[in-house]
Amino acid sequence: MSFYTFALDELYTRNPRSRGPNDILLISFGIVVNKRDQGYYVLTAPIFPSRHSPSDLDAAAAENGYPRPKHANTRSRWTIGPVEVADNDEVAIIYAGTNISDDPNFARSDAFAQWETKLVSDFYALLLGDVWSALGLGSVQGLIEKIDLPDSVKKFLSNPVGYALGLQPSGPCNGIVFKDAVKYTGRELGALVYEPQPVSEYLRKNVGTPRRAQSTRSYTDAETHNTDICGKIAHTDVTIAIVQYSFYSLAFWGPKNGEQFSTHPEGLRKYGPSGAQEVSIKEIFGLKN
Repeated sequence: MSFYTFALDELYTRNPRSRGPNDILLISFGIVVNKRDQGYYVLTAPIFPSRHSPSDLDAAAAENGYPRPKHANTRSRWTIGPVEVADNDEVAIIYAGTNISDDPNFARSDAFAQWETKLVSDFYALLLGDVWSALGLGSVQGLIEKIDLPDSVKKFLSNPVGYALGLQPSGPCNGIVFKDAVKYTGRELGALVYEPQPVSEYLRKNVGTPRRAQSTRSYTDAETHNTDICGKIAHTDVTIAIVQYSFYSLAFWGPKNGEQFSTHPEGLRKYGPSGAQEVSIKEIFGLKN
C-alpha cells in the first residue's frame, strides 16, 4: 500500500491546431482507480506555442476572462490526491485538450460554463472505452445510445463541443489536440523510477520522504487535422508527475474548509490493529477506490 499524487506537470505546445497563432483549449485531467473517480481538474485557456506550467494555464484563463477551473480532490493546481493505491488496484490517468478557437466567444458564455464539465465527463467515458463517467457525474448511456457507430463517434471526436451541445461549429479547426488514458496497476506504479524529494524534517515525520517520477508523451492531431485549411498538424508534449508517499498522516494533512490542518488531530491508528504503525484507511472503513 502506498499513497500517490498525480499532476499535469507541463504542457508544451510545439504547434497549435489552429491556423492562427494560438488555440483555445478545453483541458481536462482526471484520475480513476478501479473505475471510480478520484478527482479532476478542468480549465479552458488560450494556448500559444510555448511551455506551460500549471500556474501558467490558470493565469491565462483568468487574464482572458474564461471560466474558473472546475476541480475536485485537488490539493494544488492540477494535482490530484493523495490517493491510496494497493498493488492490485487499476489506475487510469486521463487527460485531453480540445481546441474550440473556431468559436472564441462561446467559451465565455453561460451555456459553456454549464456544459463544460458534462462534456469532459462524456468524453472521458469514450476515452476509457466503457459506459461510465470518469468524473462521477452520471451515466453516459444516453450519449452512447444516440451515437450511430462508427461515423457519429468520428463526428464527436472531430467536434466534441458542437456535437455534445447540439451546435454547429463556425470554423473547421475545432477538435481534439491531444488525448490519452494512461493505465497502471498499483504494482506498476510502485515499480516506476522515482527520485527522492528534499523535504524538511517536519514534513518527513508526517509523510515520509516523497519520491517523484515524471514522464512525457508526445501527441499530434494528424488523425483529424485538415492541413489544407488549418495548416500544420498540432504537436503537443504532455508531462505527468507522480509523487509516491510511503504513508499519509491524516492527523497532519486532513483538510478542513480548504485549510491545511486536520479534523482528526489524533489520527486513525487507534481504529486499526493494536500497535500498527501504518493503517489502511480503506480497510478501516471498508472502502473501495
